[in-house]
Amino acid sequence: MADSLFNEAAQPNSYDNLFLVNTAKPQASPLEIQLTNDEQQSILPLGKALNMLLHVKTHVLATGMNQTWRSPKKLPSTLTGSPVNTALNSLDLYLTQHSSDFFLRHIYDPLKDKVLKPKNGKEAISNSLQLLAGLTLWSPHRTRYQQWIEQELTHTDKRGALSSALILSFITKQWHPFKENDDDGDDKEQSDQMEQVVMMMTRYFSPLMTVLKQYGELPTLLACTAYDTLLTISVFMVDICLSPVAIIMDQEHGKESTSNAKISVLEDETKDQVDGERLKLIQDVWLRLDSLLVMVEKWQQPTDLITNGAWRELHVFMTQAHHVLLEGRLDRCRQIRKSWCWLSKVLVSSQILSKNPTKKMSFIWKLEDKCLEPNLSSYLKMLMLALRQNGHWIEHQNAKSSPSGLTDDEQNLQEHARVYCRSMIECYPMPDPWTELNQTMIPIIMATVPHLYLPCHIPLPVFSIVLNFPWDASGDGGELDVLTLADCFLPLSHDAIHLLVSKIQPDNWWESGATIGHQDQATSKLSCDILDALISKESKSCSSTCSIFEPLAEELMNRVFMSNKSCELLLRCLPFIRKSVLLLSLIKKLVTADNERTNHVAKGLIAKTLLEDSWCGDSVLVYIDLVREFLRTRRHQTTFICMAMTKCATPDDIYHIYDDSGRNAWFVFIYLFLLELGNMEIELLWPIQLWSSKVDSAILEKIIPLLINKYYNTPSESIFIHVWQMLAHTITQRKSLMLAIITKCTDIMENQKSLFEMIRRGIIHKDDINFFTLLLPILILSIFPKQAYEYVGLPSSIIQKWHGRWPHFNDERKCKKAELTTMDENESKLYIRLADELLLRYDYSEQINGIHQIRKLTSDTLYKIFYYE
Repeated sequence: MADSLFNEAAQPNSYDNLFLVNTAKPQASPLEIQLTNDEQQSILPLGKALNMLLHVKTHVLATGMNQTWRSPKKLPSTLTGSPVNTALNSLDLYLTQHSSDFFLRHIYDPLKDKVLKPKNGKEAISNSLQLLAGLTLWSPHRTRYQQWIEQELTHTDKRGALSSALILSFITKQWHPFKENDDDGDDKEQSDQMEQVVMMMTRYFSPLMTVLKQYGELPTLLACTAYDTLLTISVFMVDICLSPVAIIMDQEHGKESTSNAKISVLEDETKDQVDGERLKLIQDVWLRLDSLLVMVEKWQQPTDLITNGAWRELHVFMTQAHHVLLEGRLDRCRQIRKSWCWLSKVLVSSQILSKNPTKKMSFIWKLEDKCLEPNLSSYLKMLMLALRQNGHWIEHQNAKSSPSGLTDDEQNLQEHARVYCRSMIECYPMPDPWTELNQTMIPIIMATVPHLYLPCHIPLPVFSIVLNFPWDASGDGGELDVLTLADCFLPLSHDAIHLLVSKIQPDNWWESGATIGHQDQATSKLSCDILDALISKESKSCSSTCSIFEPLAEELMNRVFMSNKSCELLLRCLPFIRKSVLLLSLIKKLVTADNERTNHVAKGLIAKTLLEDSWCGDSVLVYIDLVREFLRTRRHQTTFICMAMTKCATPDDIYHIYDDSGRNAWFVFIYLFLLELGNMEIELLWPIQLWSSKVDSAILEKIIPLLINKYYNTPSESIFIHVWQMLAHTITQRKSLMLAIITKCTDIMENQKSLFEMIRRGIIHKDDINFFTLLLPILILSIFPKQAYEYVGLPSSIIQKWHGRWPHFNDERKCKKAELTTMDENESKLYIRLADELLLRYDYSEQINGIHQIRKLTSDTLYKIFYYE
């Protein structure tokens, strides 16, 4: 067996024969003395010793190595002749007699072949690994084997690297977690031995990293073994190096001493720093761990948002932990110890590459540690769940939306995930030094699996990280479902509304010299999309009138003048808000507009508001009242006269405004004052012209008599003149609207006949009447251009009959318009009534002293309506 194992039979210098030669050595080792003095001790040839060790039971070999190498002082005398002990001592004697690395390989290579050949039995492979591990850790020649394994890892031989990685992996799999407080005795001794082994294994960190750099592109056996070994070494290194420092303290004076001393573990309240040398070692290792995680992420190839987000979140945790390590505070380093221990349980290759990632996950939620803060504990468990599920979680949620369709494992997963999600969201942000955590996981969870946290109180900082999250760089996880993300904002608080609207960026930001990055633009778009979705959702709700629309409209008012999207959102809110409040806000903004865009946007929004369907056809009347009230509150006089004049003005005052030839210095002052006031009124009334061009004719026909009546009740206010001027363009193009105005004005003038008669007879004094009421119909008719009356005419018989009543114009004025052949009978009667009333006022202006200016206004109106050019 030994010859076939080592192929030594044909060699003249058989290694077995070396055991039969007593080679004198300069100085005997303690082991040689022991073997020589023991008469019952027999020396086995190398091949037989190895053959025996490979074919005994695994636990027998472990016991033998423990007795011979690990704890030789405790070896019972009855076991000194044990065959396993004899074989192990034979290996030691062979290596003692042959110090060259060439002879070292006589033991290492056969064992390596056993490990690398799958056809060998499990027991042979296990014994080979166990024997190699014992030679590396506990044998008298461990230093040579440790160096040899390190050389195997650094050479280009892939086979040698694999065998070394398997040996180191076997060693790390035998480790057990350290206890928090080891008492004196066997446990303490074992922990000390294990700590020595772990610190020895740190020498392989760099060689294993080199192996992964060369062969870690794919998750091969070599790559996975090297990675898992590194991960385990890092866990135990962190556990050891970040533990409280044991130092010798003087009992009496508290100073370091070598006599009368005791071992004390420094507590947080007395010494809160980690040992500097060990801390520096971990800081270096920690930086290199992040590159390992990048490699393993490529192995897993995550395709969903949650898994991609979990990897990004893990890198953030590593960065935050490195900052904590730089501080070296013991209490915070303890958090890293426990956290890395937990994370390593799902970062091993078997978990990351699992074919059933939603199976056997109960170990995650069973993890408990009092040293971890509750928030950090929930964070780690959620992170572990997300890393482990690798997209299958999302598939299960989409395929089986109801709890009844889930398996027991999936229901347990969902229940625990819901607890962790709510804890993460409600407790965000985490306390220092973990404030940067969860800025990736929370937005992705909220956008992907809302059923895991809703209903839930969502703090405002959570909304902020959701909006600022770089969704474009979140990985290939499909399109973002804005409707799902919008649900988390409901019920929408005022603070959340303010946050959403504040993220909207101006359309022309480049003109102001500002710099807005791609992420800011993406955040702006996302905010608008969420607001769109929220408006759509709330507009279908019965309680929408008392929900988000009023505060949303108020916030949007701060953005509408620099963002077209804000305007669109505001217009969508119109059916559910108090439009009079909005109009007043727009009026104020229009008056104070300092640029052309603000002016145009304010006018457009006012017009759009007036056109909103929920009005009862009276929107323009409400707006006029708002403008009047606004101008009053600004202490502007909105009549034709100066505030210094009497309450009731006369037609003379009005005519002076229109007649350049009759002005004097005092009226020039009034004119300039009214011109400035009129410009403000015109600006505020411009939206009426926009409204009239879009509104339905039926609404205008309904508004015209109401507007005339409103003007009649407040005849001294010039605002109504400006209103009719704004309406004139639209009304002129629609005959039906002109007929409505002519009809209403004619009715008013007919009702004023008795009033004129009483003034002519002196029954009523002219100073007791506001003469604007007498002028109102004529003023309205005079506003419209001559082409608005092109279809107006009179029968020839009426023209002849009233020949003496017509004003006498200059020769350039052409004759009066005769009745058109296509004129309707009712229209003809209306025009006769209109002409009669205008001529009556023309006559009265000569008979009544003090109102002669009406004559000129009436004659101009008669000419405009009934005369050709």
